[in-house]
Amino acid sequence: MRVLIGFTLALGTVFGARVLRTVSRGLYGTKGIDAATAEASSAVVIILSSLVGAPVSTTAVVTAGVVGTGMVRRPHHVHWEVVGRIALGYALSLPASMGVGAALFVGFDQLDNAVGV
Repeated sequence: MRVLIGFTLALGTVFGARVLRTVSRGLYGTKGIDAATAEASSAVVIILSSLVGAPVSTTAVVTAGVVGTGMVRRPHHVHWEVVGRIALGYALSLPASMGVGAALFVGFDQLDNAVGV
């Protein structure tokens, strides 16, 4: 089980590089003050969310901070088609993750009951 968890974390790290490139270059080409503003706004939202106990996706918050900064500075430089694809991905991934999580729990629970892991 630990090997499986380690493998999935490693996969997340490998595919995370693509996400980082999309956020840093694919949404809006941030420079200096743009990046600082996006990161500061993300930090404020994440800290406030933590204080009230609201679960948030740090990737979603940072993405929104970058887009928000781009909307104010140069809205015509924001890659809106990428923003749309990301929004669709978020809308689809939440229910999909719920379903996969439920299915995996049932499978792991049955395995645990059968083998006594």
